[in-house]
Amino acid sequence: MKSRITPLALLLAASLSFSATAAPVYEQAPVAGSNVGYTWASQFNGSQSGAQTYDDFSLGQAAQINRVTWRGVYLTGNAQGQCCVNGAANSDSWTVEFYTDAGGTPGALAYSHSVAAAQVHRQVGSGFWGGEAVDVFDFDLLLGSQFNAAAGTQYWFSVRSDAASSDPHFSWSMAGPYNTGDTSFQRGYTNGNLSWAGTTRPGDRAFALHEVPEPSGLALAGVGLLAAFMRPKRRKA
Repeated sequence: MKSRITPLALLLAASLSFSATAAPVYEQAPVAGSNVGYTWASQFNGSQSGAQTYDDFSLGQAAQINRVTWRGVYLTGNAQGQCCVNGAANSDSWTVEFYTDAGGTPGALAYSHSVAAAQVHRQVGSGFWGGEAVDVFDFDLLLGSQFNAAAGTQYWFSVRSDAASSDPHFSWSMAGPYNTGDTSFQRGYTNGNLSWAGTTRPGDRAFALHEVPEPSGLALAGVGLLAAFMRPKRRKA
């Protein structure tokens, strides 16, 4: 019996790990090579002052987005007080948001989810920003609830670091290769209030959106397979 169950157990384990390997429903891959390209700040300090960056997207078919990934760096001033050199990661929490479109700019808030930084999986590598060596972070977050994106509809995605201090600050990496027609959007805030309406920034942002099957559904499918596999065989006469 043990030898019969083992292959199916492997199949079930593979189905449960599908969420980690499924292709994203939308992706703007990071710029190739070690240079992270144009990066734009997306971080609030303890008084909710700072900048927030957004990037637009649309899907070919409807999706229930429940996982997001993105790339970025942390920058701080150099010895002369000028920006920028590598800074230490200082995020206390992250806020992931989706907005409707308002004539080519972010419109109404459609979804918002905030989590402690410890709940966001991150991997760190190395790269260059403006010729300076920097730590490059890849972030991965399973959302607590899904965002239902309709097909053929333009939305805006934003990911923002929330930290006690604005220095260092999180800066969202560029997706590549660079094209002058690719743009993102950035707004400034002071004490949680809009301080400047926003401006277009060159370069798309590096992020991906995923639709991950619910673990319970995968587990039920696996249980069904297991029951069918273990059904006693009829003895031959």
